[in-house]
Amino acid sequence: MSEGTPQLTPRRRALIKNLSKGMTITEAARKAGYSLKRPGQSGYQALKQIQATMPQVLERHGLTDDALIEKYLKPLLVAKETKFFAHQGEVIETRQVEALSIRKEALDMTFRLKGSYAPVEQQLQHVHEITLMEKESARRTIEKIRALESDSKTPLLAEPTEE
Repeated sequence: MSEGTPQLTPRRRALIKNLSKGMTITEAARKAGYSLKRPGQSGYQALKQIQATMPQVLERHGLTDDALIEKYLKPLLVAKETKFFAHQGEVIETRQVEALSIRKEALDMTFRLKGSYAPVEQQLQHVHEITLMEKESARRTIEKIRALESDSKTPLLAEPTEE
């Protein structure tokens, strides 16, 4: 290996291995031998350092951005699959069709890599704002109905229930 080339320490390898088994960062870090005081924080910091070195590691193995796009992403965007049609347990016809689920995943990956999606926090904030606007609109509608009710002898709304 060349000088200055990032390497994974045994502890970091163990962290990644444990994460790939479905452990939380805290569990994975504790099992990999990170600080017992704050294993989650130690594991998180180690994971950030690993992520920072990944572009260099990938390039060292020939997986440049251009190579990944040409060799892997572009073929996914035009993927096809074979559909089999059977009658009484015997294949009677096959057809090549667009592999839409594979293409959708490739597009999703492309959009994520390009940063085309809003951050999750921003999306959640937008949902919260819409919910508040809907509640306010509903409140105004109820006020209008109550005003109409006061002019009418027939109740238009049932009594409100406590939330």
